Amino acid sequence: MLDGTVDMTGNHVALLSYPRAGNSLTRSYLEKISGIATGSEAKSDLTLQMIGLIGDGHSADDRVWITKTHFPLAAPFFVNTFEINKQIYLMRNPYDVIFSVANMINTFSHELVPNEDYSTQFPEFWDDWINQQIANLPIFHNYVTNVIA
Repeated sequence: MLDGTVDMTGNHVALLSYPRAGNSLTRSYLEKISGIATGSEAKSDLTLQMIGLIGDGHSADDRVWITKTHFPLAAPFFVNTFEINKQIYLMRNPYDVIFSVANMINTFSHELVPNEDYSTQFPEFWDDWINQQIANLPIFHNYVTNVIA
């Protein structure tokens, strides 16, 4: 898919989502349906490349069609900048996102789920985490729907 046989010049689409909203899953479906690689603003995630998202880490070239982004949440030094002319905003139930992001940062994995119950075993962490996510989710949504829309 990255061999240059499909010219994506001028057809850059951002797939915007809050982390753990299903962006990588959506990318895998789009790639299987279209046969065209999708990219990511992140420098590269070997785990995602290993599950078949071979365009992960590509964003600033014409070899990918859709590029995953968590902008404006992503730290600038971890991501490539890219220009788009279309966007898709992917949303997931915030309750599910809050748990899923906590699991990812605590296991360093996209798939693992810890056995611990955050609210009872780590109540200080969980209270801080919930408050941080409750603050971040509306800021992200407002930015995506009002600033770059």
